[in-house]
Formats: sequence, C-alpha cells, structure tokens
Amino acid sequence: MKKEKGLLKNKFFIFLTISLFVIFIDQILKYIVAKKLPYGEPLKIMGNYIWITYIKNPFGVWGISFPKWFPYEVIALIIILILILFLIFEKKKIYIIPYSLLFGGAIGNLIDRLRFKAVIDFIDIGISENLRWPIFNIADSSITIGIIILFLISIFFDKR
Repeated sequence: MKKEKGLLKNKFFIFLTISLFVIFIDQILKYIVAKKLPYGEPLKIMGNYIWITYIKNPFGVWGISFPKWFPYEVIALIIILILILFLIFEKKKIYIIPYSLLFGGAIGNLIDRLRFKAVIDFIDIGISENLRWPIFNIADSSITIGIIILFLISIFFDKR
C-alpha cells in the first residue's frame, strides 16, 4: 500500500511539473510577444521559414471557424477534467507525459480564452510569403506533441 501511495504522489508530481512548465513557458512567451510586437506584423527570424507574428485567434485550432456561440471554454474544461480522470485511473507511467502536455496546453489556451476571448498565437512557419502553416503557440505545440505521443504509445507499447 505504501508503494502505491508513493507512486501516486510521484505520478502527480511529474504531471504537475510538466503541466506547469508548459503553462509557464506558454504564458510568458505570449506576454512578451503581445507587449513587444506590433499586431499582425511578422518579425522574420529565418527568412521565409520562421517568423514571429502576433495575432489573436478567436476560432478553433488552426483558425477553423465554428459558430460564434461555440463553447470553447466549456469544451476545454471538459477535456481538462477528462485528462485528470485519465491520470487518476491510468496505471501505466508511460501516459503521464502526454497527459501532462495535453493538460498544460489546454490550460494555457483556456487562460487566453478567459482573458481575451481569443488565443494569442505567434509561431509562424512556412516556405514562402504565401505558403504558410496557420500561426500557432506553445500550448498548441504541446497539445500536438501530446497527441502524437499517445498515438505512438498506442501503436508500439499498448497492447490492450
């Protein structure tokens, strides 16, 4: 029983550490970008490949537009609660990292939605002026990496 309690404490410590790190980096970089860069004007870091462009995205992931009434905040809260339940009931340690990345990313973007009714995005990558990926942020990256890790775990490690 003591080993199980230690594992639980360790699992939550790792989860909180990674999640808080993602939230902290995401929010600090968004704050710096919003304070230092003019809205919508790209700062070219590496030619046409990597830019920093400060925008606010009121829509969903990659600017996908849902109806104006779509409850982004409610959906984010439901996902956050589901991730907490997954963490509580998951026995395999391998899931802690992707759950942490998803949780931290969801919280990072939820903070923006509650404060600004939009998400601050700034990472702008592409290969030319006209061929660019939708602008995103650290929270989006964290969510994407968490999903990729979950996908890889399901293919290579989890035989349920």
